[in-house]
Amino acid sequence: MIVSLLSLFITAHGAECSWQSGLPCTFGPCSFFTDASGVLDRTGSCPEKTGDLHLSNKGINALKDGVFNNMGACRQLSLSSNKLSHLPETIFRGLTNSSNLQGLYLDSNQLSNLPETIFRGLTRLHVLNLGHDWLSNLPEKIFRGLTSLE
Repeated sequence: MIVSLLSLFITAHGAECSWQSGLPCTFGPCSFFTDASGVLDRTGSCPEKTGDLHLSNKGINALKDGVFNNMGACRQLSLSSNKLSHLPETIFRGLTNSSNLQGLYLDSNQLSNLPETIFRGLTRLHVLNLGHDWLSNLPEKIFRGLTSLE
């Protein structure tokens, strides 16, 4: 059962969609929401040309595996300032097919470790923000293949 909906802001070549008063927001057939335990999920397919997805400061506790599937055109994904303590190893795989992802913001969460292959395939990633997380060490090859990082 869907208990709370998240605010989000999606930009797709100039089109915007945002929730400002907790009301549902959809962009085409795509809607993001959290369930009773704070797990982020999605209904419908996001438009092929989704540009930026801002899900910062929404009280997200976890991400349902596959929530970002078929979003290879996404340029920026912000999950900053949530309550994420764990990320599934394949969570960003839906962003890698012809990926345009240039910015990934995971800062100010509760992440204490990350799987070694979590960023695999994000070859165009320029910015990766992991600041203010609880990371004590990272796998040796976690950044392998991220040749565009600045």
